Amino acid sequence: SRLYKVIGTELSLKAYEILNFRIKFKALNLNHFQYLILQNFIMWHEAQAIVLAAGPGSRLTSVGIRPKCLLPVGNFPVIYYSLKFLQENGFKEATVIVNQESEGEIKKMPEVYDLKLRLDLAVVDTSEDPGTTESLKTIEHKIRRDAHEIVIISSDLITSANFSEMMHQHMSLGAALTILTAPQLPEFLKAKPPGPNDLLGVEAESNRLVYAVSEGDYDDVIDLRNMLSRSDDGVEIQADALDCHLYIMKKWLVDYILNKESPCLEMGSLKAEVIPHVISNQCEDEQRKASRENEIGIHKFIKKGKFDDLIRTYNISSIKSRFQKDADPDGFECYIFCPDDEFSARINTLGNLWQINRKICDESTIGRSTQISEKTNITNSVLGNHCRIGSLVRISNSLLFDYVQVESGCVIENSIICVNVEKKCVIKNCILTDVSKIMENSKKI
Repeated sequence: SRLYKVIGTELSLKAYEILNFRIKFKALNLNHFQYLILQNFIMWHEAQAIVLAAGPGSRLTSVGIRPKCLLPVGNFPVIYYSLKFLQENGFKEATVIVNQESEGEIKKMPEVYDLKLRLDLAVVDTSEDPGTTESLKTIEHKIRRDAHEIVIISSDLITSANFSEMMHQHMSLGAALTILTAPQLPEFLKAKPPGPNDLLGVEAESNRLVYAVSEGDYDDVIDLRNMLSRSDDGVEIQADALDCHLYIMKKWLVDYILNKESPCLEMGSLKAEVIPHVISNQCEDEQRKASRENEIGIHKFIKKGKFDDLIRTYNISSIKSRFQKDADPDGFECYIFCPDDEFSARINTLGNLWQINRKICDESTIGRSTQISEKTNITNSVLGNHCRIGSLVRISNSLLFDYVQVESGCVIENSIICVNVEKKCVIKNCILTDVSKIMENSKKI
């Protein structure tokens, strides 16, 4: 059988099963380095990745001719970056929730973009705009029974975060939920639509998440008493952190969310409704527990993982002193993972689409099979795949979608172009998405 070497300790698949069910890991007497390798083996063996790619992009209606997950970012569809992220972090396969419109292109992506990740596509009907919770419910049968951790990632995320460190923190602390957050970069804050920000309440010392509310879901005055009662330590209110839509959840938590009697099934949004609900149920006093005795409550779903005790034992030096206290056997905890020196952004607004293309492309980027005629000047722009650019054309600081044709003599500046452009047109500071072409000699400024 296949052998897994753990620095002098060889684990065959059969031995691995024995370790699962018959012996205590501490009997192996591994040193810390050996343990970390063993933890990585456990991590990838028992984690399942789910990519959310069916959403239409409610803030991207201006470029609605393409599904959000297929919008161009540096000559790749944006979902490519999520899939590449999973592949580079050790995943061999991913379940991808898609709509009918994008199914065909996503199915071909491993071949077209040389991805080794196996994709298991699940098509959902988006005609009635289902929420992320409902989308997860439709693929419940694809969630592995033997999975220990479920990794949920949005197809519009681009990040350089160290996922191994995030998973290590999640497993070390025995967390039920870990959320990737990131500081918002100034250029992306400028591109953000006006309105309130998400609010997170985080214990400063431990990064435990005790409060979360999405933008627009709170009044001008917020009552913090309930939040403060959930924490023994000081709580920091964060209003400038980006929820990256990358979540690690225990399998039992996903089971609770998708249970037919769970209140979560009446919640449309995973981020805006389900996660705040989960966070608010971390700490319940005895009176509240008693009142829920006959309900299908979250605490009835909590299951100890096969490796939780081992992981906490070998990571005790990295766990805050608060975790060395006697823990509530019926409790669970949620955390954020917020690396300060990594880049993370979501392509969920037109401004972000514009900024991310400018940020990742220091110079112009030309897509596959794009044809450019002579005497054409292209600066600081992204041209999609299969475009055709005529002669005497000037394009600067612009984004052209796939298959766009620009005829000779045109000038395009600071614009997003999704349609064909006829001869001698001048286009500045525009977003052009109309399905009809831009007629000859037109001016749009």
